[in-house]
Amino acid sequence: MSKKKIETVSDMRSGILESEIIKIIEKVTRDNLLGLAADDVKIIARELMPDFDKMISRKIKEHLYEIGEFLMERFNTEGD
Repeated sequence: MSKKKIETVSDMRSGILESEIIKIIEKVTRDNLLGLAADDVKIIARELMPDFDKMISRKIKEHLYEIGEFLMERFNTEGD
């Protein structure tokens, strides 16, 4: 083999090795970021849960109040 051909094969091998290493690093990084993101979402949801309950309770109370007013207006027989 000529020296130039040996250098080309060597460059090709190092390029393949380099691309494989990059793929492995990207996969590990992607997997860890997804795992971290899922854990972060769980923590955030746990911290916000009491506020969610308050918001839902407030909205339900508002809707029930509006339904009550509607029913009172609809079935009010005092003015008729």
